[in-house]
Amino acid sequence: MKRVLVLSLFVVSLTWSTLPAQAASTGVRVLKATTSVDAAPPGARVVFQAFATNLGPGPLDLWVGYGTLRNIDPETVRETCIGPIFAYGYGEWNPDDPVCEWDGFPEGDVLIVKVVAQVAGSPHQVASVTFCAYGGNCKTARIRITS
Repeated sequence: MKRVLVLSLFVVSLTWSTLPAQAASTGVRVLKATTSVDAAPPGARVVFQAFATNLGPGPLDLWVGYGTLRNIDPETVRETCIGPIFAYGYGEWNPDDPVCEWDGFPEGDVLIVKVVAQVAGSPHQVASVTFCAYGGNCKTARIRITS
C-alpha cells in the first residue's frame, strides 16, 4: 500500500510539473509589454504596447486587452489594435472597448495592442498598464514618474 501511495504521488508530481510547460507552448499568449520611455513626468503622454501571439494549434480567437491602470489618467487612454491584414501586411483599427478581439487569429502571427495615455501620480511613483490575453496570461509595462 505504501508503494502504491508513493508511486501515485510521484506520478501526480510529474504531471503537475509538466503542465506549465505544455500550457506555455499552446494557445494565446502576451509575449511582452513595453513602453516608449523609461521615465516621464506627470502629464506626459506615453505609449504602452503589448505583443501577443497565437501559439496554436491552428487559428484561435485572440482577445487581448488592458486591465489595470496605475497612475494613468483614464480619461486620456486611447487604444489601437494592430494586426495582420491577410496578404496586405499589417493594419490598425480602434476597438469599441478595452479589448482587441480577433476571431480565428492565424497561428504564429502577432497582434499589437497600443495604449497612449497621460501619466498621473507623483514623482518617485510608478505608472503602469497591465495587458491580459483571454485565458489569464498577463504582462505589465511600467515607467518611473519623474519631476
